[in-house]
Amino acid sequence: MAKLMRAQAWFCQHNPRTGTPFWSFGYALDKKLNPDGPGRSFIWSNISRIGKAGKAGRVPNEELSFWCEHRLLAAEVKLLSPKLVVFVTGPKYDELLKREFPGIELPLLSLSKPISELSHPELPDLTFRSYHPAYMRRKRREEYVIDFVVRRNQKS
Repeated sequence: MAKLMRAQAWFCQHNPRTGTPFWSFGYALDKKLNPDGPGRSFIWSNISRIGKAGKAGRVPNEELSFWCEHRLLAAEVKLLSPKLVVFVTGPKYDELLKREFPGIELPLLSLSKPISELSHPELPDLTFRSYHPAYMRRKRREEYVIDFVVRRNQKS
């Protein structure tokens, strides 16, 4: 676990893509949740552990079967025991989330409601799903999502 945490800390300090919507969303949310805490005090993970070599786009589901069968994301959540989880996947990854967390219900997302609360026995009470930050930024819903998560966290 300590080795994983050191690797994560190194990545946060040396990530060349910190200005992208994904990372700036994570850092902004972290800063609002932990205004007096250390910078970059969150852990990120990928639902899909593999990509297409040199190509953009999603990996076909048949190639993801190994990862889904072993439920690696669910194992990470259990190991790390976070207080709060935010999936920034949008509806395109519903099937992967359902395979990782069997029985999870995924409320629909929309521009008027770009974030939903999720419930599953293997996830913390504060679990949310929203669109990918690049989409949220284009649609000017990024701050809404961040404020929603912060308000729910303050209530718990």
